[in-house]
Amino acid sequence: MSVAWATVLFAARVSARGQAPATAPATAPTTAPAANVVNEPGRSSLGKSLSFRVDANRLSVRWAADAANGQAPQPRQVVRRPTGKLIVQPPSSARIGQGVMLIGTIPRQGAAGGPAGYYQLQVPREGDGKSFTISGQNLYTPLAGVYGINVSSDGQRLRASVTRIVPAGVGRTIETVMSATARDFRQLAADQPEAVRVFLGPAMLELTGIDCFPPDAGDVYRAFGAIPADPEVAAAVSRLLPALDADDFQERSRAARELAATGDAGVLAAMRCDRRGLSPTQRSALDGFVAARTLDSARTPAAALADPEFLIQCAAHGDPAVRQAAAAVLSKLAGRDVKLEGEGGSAGPKPGDSAALRGMLLDVLYPGATIAADPPEPDQTSAFAFGAFDEAAQRAQAKQMRAMEPQLLARHAKGKTYARADLFQVKRVNGLPQVRWAKKFTVDAPTRVGVKGSAGEWLIYRAGEFRPGNTDVTLAWSDATRGGDEGPWKIHLNFSNDYFFINAQYGENATMTNASVNIVNGRIMFSAGRDAVGRPALQGQAASLGKLTERHPEVVRKYLGPIFRDLFGIYVTPPEAGTVYAVFDQLPPDEGVAKRLAEEIVPQLDAADAADRAAAIEALQGLGTPGVVAALRFDRDGLTFEQDRRLIAFLAARGWRGAQAAEDRAALTVDVPFLLACLEFEDAAVRAAALNALQEAVGPVDLDVTLPPEKLSAAVETLREKLEAAHQEAK
Repeated sequence: MSVAWATVLFAARVSARGQAPATAPATAPTTAPAANVVNEPGRSSLGKSLSFRVDANRLSVRWAADAANGQAPQPRQVVRRPTGKLIVQPPSSARIGQGVMLIGTIPRQGAAGGPAGYYQLQVPREGDGKSFTISGQNLYTPLAGVYGINVSSDGQRLRASVTRIVPAGVGRTIETVMSATARDFRQLAADQPEAVRVFLGPAMLELTGIDCFPPDAGDVYRAFGAIPADPEVAAAVSRLLPALDADDFQERSRAARELAATGDAGVLAAMRCDRRGLSPTQRSALDGFVAARTLDSARTPAAALADPEFLIQCAAHGDPAVRQAAAAVLSKLAGRDVKLEGEGGSAGPKPGDSAALRGMLLDVLYPGATIAADPPEPDQTSAFAFGAFDEAAQRAQAKQMRAMEPQLLARHAKGKTYARADLFQVKRVNGLPQVRWAKKFTVDAPTRVGVKGSAGEWLIYRAGEFRPGNTDVTLAWSDATRGGDEGPWKIHLNFSNDYFFINAQYGENATMTNASVNIVNGRIMFSAGRDAVGRPALQGQAASLGKLTERHPEVVRKYLGPIFRDLFGIYVTPPEAGTVYAVFDQLPPDEGVAKRLAEEIVPQLDAADAADRAAAIEALQGLGTPGVVAALRFDRDGLTFEQDRRLIAFLAARGWRGAQAAEDRAALTVDVPFLLACLEFEDAAVRAAALNALQEAVGPVDLDVTLPPEKLSAAVETLREKLEAAHQEAK
């Protein structure tokens, strides 16, 4: 399954866990001992090459020094986790930007059956390990089915998405379960509790050996309502109650800090506190304290106690009373005694070792599944989905998804039509596009809307200020008539004040199958892939669009430009030369270039000798932008078929779309976004012509088109904002 599929942005509800089986096996399945699961709380290793650490709800990942330097003594390590068998392979390295990225792949086969899958880790060679990308594809549990995850961190923010494969008519399709951004694992678990429980939690536990999403004290003690509070802690909380209701703000703040310092035991005491006779302020203080230590306040105690995964986490809790209560409930669900270390001389799992306990209770987690004592090594052909998703199958699936799009859209009645300015505020800041939600309305359920000037369909899943001072937007644009390189047929967009992410899907006849754009921390990153494996065929990153264009002009021309025009109706970089000079047809070619084209290059484009033809094509391409003008103005009457086709191919590769009708060219001469983009074109004559056309369209414009590139970009952006404001005012 493609890594790109793991970033499709669709808000789907995850099915809740089922109830415990009516009957359970009397004995636990025999499982092989786990290797390298947990060394100490918050730390673990995977074989001898990888180490993980969770500190303050943030993960760090490190390759061992010998593996990072390409000197791994064990090129291939088989590691038995309680839930599956993993193969750790030595990482490869790739220079990206200023640093070196270590990229390692870990095939896996689950003990509960299902297809083979794999994890892929990307970690900078240098650094503290807090910046990483973890992708898991073709993963499987009997509860979740086949699914994929993508978890990335820049050291400050965490981004995670989950997709799963589901039946759809004929064949299968990809459904997005969750896509979210959070400060850390704790916030992610609070924001997406079901997706974390069913998908992310088990996968991250299997890979890292650490329970990255443990329940908090409020979740635990609400489920086990019979556990009493410690009398001393309860008394301490009671002593704080008068101060929590004091008239003096400083005194209330001090009492709140002391309450917070009581920790888990204080949460239990606050939950068991008799609220009768308390003032609203006191109740609010206690409720706020408990709420701050609760991840899933909507989950009932009954639902929690029917969830073996939750009970296993509680059986690894630090409070002995919680461990005993959880073991008792697990024993009932399992139909056998579940003993923990130290109970009746038991040599069971240690407190904190939920991974080992999961291995013992896989039959309870996944009732009815066949649990393998020693899973086979993963078949890497199926792990990477080569067998299931060859090129023909990928193209067939892409075609099927395009065909199904109208049916999917038909589920949502089309609502109001908006101008793009009603939805987005788009500008460039330090050379990068910045998109903000216009806040004209809030969307909290999938809503289909119309957008003026857009040929595609728009479905907004979520948009609004759900966090104070910050907006979060998830939407999709689609044009199911596209099947090739004319542009993506579907674009998923997710952005907030902190990040900007795009995933684009292309049709079955396109060169690429998917592309992604990520703007975060002052950099723009791009990648595009051709297959379902997720390995990029094109990739690049830079500090600005201008720099990215310098390094990867084809990427910007063929992919980034069309994506931004489809979504926002703007040109993020100047239009291509073939389009520009077709519109401003009054601009003449350079005489020297025109002469060389006519006398030296065109005659050789159909030369009998293949080497001469190749040299002529290379010379034509070497003419650059001046060659585009010369070729457009060249009289092609009388040319041979080969000469004509090669000139056309040269122009088409530079944005020429054939002989446009006069009315189409005239429309662009009054198209304000097009003219604004031409103000930054490399040719001063084009900039002057665009300025004249813009003034005819909107009136006098104060702009010096001879400014240096960076200053000119800033001036054009200021002009764009001014014109947009005037347009909104006029409305």
